[in-house]
Amino acid sequence: MRRLIFFGGAGFLLLFALSFVKPASAASSTMYTWTPSKLYKTASGAAYSRNVNSGTAVTVYSKSGKRYKVKAGGKTGYIYADNLTRSKVKKEDYFGSKIYKQAAGGPYVASVPAGKMMYIKMEATKNGMYLAHVIGTGYSGYVDKTHFIKPVVKYTWMPSKLYTSAIGN
Repeated sequence: MRRLIFFGGAGFLLLFALSFVKPASAASSTMYTWTPSKLYKTASGAAYSRNVNSGTAVTVYSKSGKRYKVKAGGKTGYIYADNLTRSKVKKEDYFGSKIYKQAAGGPYVASVPAGKMMYIKMEATKNGMYLAHVIGTGYSGYVDKTHFIKPVVKYTWMPSKLYTSAIGN
């Protein structure tokens, strides 16, 4: 009788533990392209298939080297891991920005006018820069995170002078 209770309890625990394991075929997830990307037919990138626009949701199946196996727009292929992000974050540049090659600043890629939309790949770096792609352009790089704060409009209540420096010159 004790053996029956022991094997019955052990069987119940085994079934309980297996109920939390996902089958391998259900291991897909959704990610987003934050910059325009190429979809390759092979993991080695030897055969190009098509372009995938920034902001496109893709189903990710596995990773092979530096590329993910994905399904995008009805086609299955491989995209560079660096071109994907877990969340689709889109922000409007309110002040106009320079797109820098590096998070530390230095040489810049382009100037972007205020009002342009960008996809942001990651949280701000230590010095307050987002890795971003300007939608509708080929520009990607680092942008100051303070350029995405919606400005507050304030009015002068009497005629005022606008100075070019803080000391009033």
